[in-house]
Amino acid sequence: KLLFPMNLQTFAEDNIEEQTPPTDDSVETPKTFTQEELDRIVADRVARERKKTEKYADYDELKTKITEYERERDEKQRAEMTEIERWKTDFEKEVASKQALEQSVAEMEAKYRQEKIRNAFITAATSANIAHIDDAYILASSDLSKVTIDES
Repeated sequence: KLLFPMNLQTFAEDNIEEQTPPTDDSVETPKTFTQEELDRIVADRVARERKKTEKYADYDELKTKITEYERERDEKQRAEMTEIERWKTDFEKEVASKQALEQSVAEMEAKYRQEKIRNAFITAATSANIAHIDDAYILASSDLSKVTIDES
């Protein structure tokens, strides 16, 4: 698309006609609405939203029924098991729970160590009059993985 539209006929020597400037028909007038039209549009949108919420209105009820069903199914399976199988199942659940707790404790300890290292770095950087401590910490963080904590 050309930046400046050019009419080559204006350069012709024979036919001299008065040129009318091109009108810009691309400018549209903004659409106006009456109050009734706006009320209808808003009512339609509200009705659509209500329909969506009504569609999932029984979600909590279904969720409750599913948990009850799963609990009853587990009780039925447990009743069909022998005593040794019940003990074994309980033991496996306890082992899984213990492993999850150990993993959570290990993650918390790692976060604690990192926070302690960061605090010690900030203290040392402040005493050394380093201007941008956060940026310095980011730069030094690759070397800080080798740092150990002295708990004494």
